[in-house]
Amino acid sequence: GMTGAGKTFTMEGTSGDREQRGVSPRALEHIFEHIRTCTDGSKRFLVRASYLQIYNESISDLLKAERSALAVREDRRRGLYVEGLSEWVVRSTAEVGRLLARGQS
Repeated sequence: GMTGAGKTFTMEGTSGDREQRGVSPRALEHIFEHIRTCTDGSKRFLVRASYLQIYNESISDLLKAERSALAVREDRRRGLYVEGLSEWVVRSTAEVGRLLARGQS
């Protein structure tokens, strides 16, 4: 999309204003709320997070700066994935927030 069209605002929203949260914070809250309220003791959850940027058709890992020009691949078992993209196990929205802050620095 064009510069200034609101892509970042749509995804991230405004920090500190609960009503102005973006798609990402709302989705993360929903995921971790579902895990927290799951009453089926036989279920276990593993949540992994990655943070990438697509700029001029080039994919970069924002959490591992040395990883750039990554490629999208497809696998029968994994489905679509980005080869070489780092994955981090997260246990809360706060942990994801720290990863995002690190990726933005």
